[in-house]
Amino acid sequence: KTILAKEGNPHAGLALGLGIGILQHNIRIIDDTNNTPQIENDYAKGYDRNTRGPALKQVISYQHIGTNRGLNFSVGLSFTEAITSSVRAINFDTMEDASGSRLDILIGLEATWFLPIRSISRKGSEKETFY
Repeated sequence: KTILAKEGNPHAGLALGLGIGILQHNIRIIDDTNNTPQIENDYAKGYDRNTRGPALKQVISYQHIGTNRGLNFSVGLSFTEAITSSVRAINFDTMEDASGSRLDILIGLEATWFLPIRSISRKGSEKETFY
């Protein structure tokens, strides 16, 4: 939702966003020479530190929807927090139990360019949808 909109353009101003989801991440191991048998096939799963868990995301951004339909964008800062736990039972590199949970925090910059799609209804009025 756009808040603190400019006087000349009600569709430009500060926008806040909130979302929920699942965060999953792992270490990708690549061995181009195939000289390490301990990370081949299913053994690689013991080294990848695959974790998964519920996540919450917040975004604060500046949003501009042009009055002449030409320039539509938003730029903002996003914060994601997730409580993740290991998908694997054991970490092969430490030979320790992989149980327990942890807090993962991600901070990022987001830029979005909106493309308006116009459709004309049977009555002849124009309607816009932004993707």
